[in-house]
Amino acid sequence: YTYTFEGQNFYTITFPTVTRHITVINHSSNTIRVHFAPAATGNTVAANGGHFIELDSDEDSISMSVRLTTLYISNASGVDNLEYKVVAELTPISTDDNPALGTVGISE
Repeated sequence: YTYTFEGQNFYTITFPTVTRHITVINHSSNTIRVHFAPAATGNTVAANGGHFIELDSDEDSISMSVRLTTLYISNASGVDNLEYKVVAELTPISTDDNPALGTVGISE
């Protein structure tokens, strides 16, 4: 998937099956944040615990071997037209069979 921020500050990416491995690549010189909890938790901002990974330069990336069904990306810079790419290796595991992630360390 390739996404562009255009006036939105937060994206939710829902995968069709459980992931095995994901890579997020920032294609902008401005900062984006990768996190495992939605913005509504309040802890996905730096002042409230900073439960996110920042990609702060063009071609900055992170690769993770994680099993999840939803990933969240936020626009930390407030600048429109930021672009990023998400590459995911998927398992055949249904999203219904994936246990929910706990909140400790993710949104608390």
